[in-house]
Amino acid sequence: MKVRYESNFEYGKKQAKYCIAAAVILGLVTVFLAPANSMTQTLMLILTVAAMVSCVVIIYKNCRCPYCGKHIMMGVLRVKVCPACNRNLENGKKTKKYER
Repeated sequence: MKVRYESNFEYGKKQAKYCIAAAVILGLVTVFLAPANSMTQTLMLILTVAAMVSCVVIIYKNCRCPYCGKHIMMGVLRVKVCPACNRNLENGKKTKKYER
């Protein structure tokens, strides 16, 4: 059986990208395309907030270091090294502080 993702971190990172993109698109639609003070605008605003909340839940649930298990909440889309154990999240090698 072929494994689709090496770890939950990669899966969480990909899903977080999708949720952030959905929240941005829904927010732009809410501001620019929905009629002011209408039910459509309210619904789009609720969907935007739901996308942002789901992004936080996905990051909390899936984005943890595969080696030490610590949560990586801030900068999850650009982080390459775990701030707690200083291991590279792609290959697991230890890194020195100045190589971050």
